[in-house]
Amino acid sequence: MHLKTLVLVSLGTFVAGSLSSVTAAGTDNYVTTSIRDGVVRGRSATVEDGKTIDTYYGIPYAQPPIGTLRFKPPALPSAWSGIRDALRPSKTCVQFVYDGYAAEVVILVVVVVVVVVVVVVVVVVVVVVVVVVVIVVVIVVIVIVVTAVVVIVVVVSVLIVVVVEV
Repeated sequence: MHLKTLVLVSLGTFVAGSLSSVTAAGTDNYVTTSIRDGVVRGRSATVEDGKTIDTYYGIPYAQPPIGTLRFKPPALPSAWSGIRDALRPSKTCVQFVYDGYAAEVVILVVVVVVVVVVVVVVVVVVVVVVVVVVIVVVIVVIVIVVTAVVVIVVVVSVLIVVVVEV
């Protein structure tokens, strides 16, 4: 919410600064021009460096996307008769902004990261357990083999002693 306020204040400051460069004498200098759909009236203004610009606002570029035009490509606007004032911006289309979307994306990203971390930890733990089990099995096998060798050596030694005495 604070970011929206900051952006709006910054935008307002920029627009006010830009408009302050237009001279007061240029505010009532109307100009007209012909376009495909008719004649429009705008304003001529002198800006910084003595340059003159003509401004036209609210000239329709398409018919409103309502009724049969909904979900269709833009249709050319209807022509008008007389002079159309293009002195002020027209109304903008209504657009709903769902503020919760960004929060839901963040939550989804956090959940995915947590799931990935948990899976990685589980895999690492399983690998460590398997390695430990393999090491223990190898040690047990070595102990059994060494014990068997010792038993065989002892038995053979006893047999040799018994045979030599007989």
